[in-house]
Amino acid sequence: MEKEKFKTMIGGQALIEGIMMMGPDKVATVVRTKKGLKTKLEPRKHIEGFSIRKIPFLRGVFNFCTSMKTGVSALMYSADAYAEDDEEAVPEKQSKFDAWLEKRLSSDKAQNVLITLSVVLGVAFSVALFIVLPSIIGSVIGRWVKSELARNLIEGVVRIIIFLTYMFLISRMKDMKRVFSYHGAEHKTIRAYEARLPLTVENVRKQTRLHPRCGTSFLFVVIIISILVFSIASVLLRPITPELDSKVLEALLRVVLKLLLLPIVVGISYEFNRLVGRYDNWLTRALSAPGMWLQYLTTNEPDDSMIEVAIIAVEAVFDWKKYLEENTAKIAIKQLEGKKEELNESSADMNLENRQLEEQIHGLRDSLADLAKEMDRLEQENTARNAKIEANSAALEKAKADRDTAA
Repeated sequence: MEKEKFKTMIGGQALIEGIMMMGPDKVATVVRTKKGLKTKLEPRKHIEGFSIRKIPFLRGVFNFCTSMKTGVSALMYSADAYAEDDEEAVPEKQSKFDAWLEKRLSSDKAQNVLITLSVVLGVAFSVALFIVLPSIIGSVIGRWVKSELARNLIEGVVRIIIFLTYMFLISRMKDMKRVFSYHGAEHKTIRAYEARLPLTVENVRKQTRLHPRCGTSFLFVVIIISILVFSIASVLLRPITPELDSKVLEALLRVVLKLLLLPIVVGISYEFNRLVGRYDNWLTRALSAPGMWLQYLTTNEPDDSMIEVAIIAVEAVFDWKKYLEENTAKIAIKQLEGKKEELNESSADMNLENRQLEEQIHGLRDSLADLAKEMDRLEQENTARNAKIEANSAALEKAKADRDTAA
């Protein structure tokens, strides 16, 4: 039976010594410094009415870009807080680029420019590493492999190897281990909220650090979906793709085609993650398993101080106590309805078993009746046989007596 999960209203991201949490209406960034916790709270923009940003498959592209911008902004905030907290740090001389930005733009506009630049560079790095590099390797292999489908599958395998190697290497970095511990704290806290438990350190600590809607899982899904989309598209587009004598131009064309298909890949991956995160059954668990396993690299078990940061980040964007109070009755009714459904199913099973048992009893009764009839028949035959034997014995005795008399 397909079971719909509790629809969570929050999501987050691990930062440098902190966590960013997105709620229904606000975004909170909480960073732990030597002076205490530093919190930044911003409103979350909502789109009212119809918008192409709400259309399935298109919304994934817009949400991905928005999440990237919000995440980079929070990451820069945590990095600034961490730098300010370092009392031994020597103030660096302002670069010419920073001075030029401050001179021509306000501090807010300069910050937005830097965030946008960081997002662009981050996307460019990802595209170069996971799209361009595998395509170049595929073009080299294409000298010996003529099948377009085989080339794309080989590129896909190379892409997976590069992705897993990249994840493994950054998980070994000393500075990233604490970030991944905060990542684990974020997941555990959301898990506790989704389990409708009071957000205490004890309750959060007991939860798993893996989550099906994690960004790590999303990236892995993007890699897998890209293999399927690129393979199918290359076969379909091959007849209308111009033949090029230059291997360099051919490799460049392959990269351009993959970049044009990238929004489709992101849109499909987003809808896939929504589906897996919304329902809980054997199929969704199987589909989300690879991404969940990958989170063993990108999450670590957090300490209690990290869990406290995650809880404060959630409390800053969502009043979970009020939610539990208002929904306790609803939750109890839903749980009772679930138990009632289970009892009804059990009752139906018991009724079926009772009917089967009654049928077996009727069958046994019929068998016993047939057995009694058979025993009566055998007894009658035995009685008749004994009477015949006695009659034959009496006839023999009489014949013997008659013979003795005649003699």
